[in-house]
Amino acid sequence: MTGTLAGFGNASIRERQMMYWLEHNTRN
Repeated sequence: MTGTLAGFGNASIRERQMMYWLEHNTRN
């Protein structure tokens, strides 16, 4: 995995992607 700073900075993007993925999965 990359540095912790990178993961922390991408936390918001990751959360958004997870929500998007979950929404599409639940609709499926």
